Amino acid sequence: MFAFLQDLDNDICDALLVQLRNLWTHTSTAIEGNTLTLGETAFVLISSRSGNPHGPENIYYYLTRVNRKSA
Repeated sequence: MFAFLQDLDNDICDALLVQLRNLWTHTSTAIEGNTLTLGETAFVLISSRSGNPHGPENIYYYLTRVNRKSA
């Protein structure tokens, strides 16, 4: 793991890694033209990894509604 995280509590370390993953993914997809917010990116990542009963197809429809609303 990262040396700078060694002295931190596990909870803090886990939270920092989640934030890093979310920010890294959001920035990467924004460069490619994705218009999701950081919060929406985090929602998709969490939902797709946690076995969300709503499933990826419902996330797609949710994000479609969000994009239409903001258009």
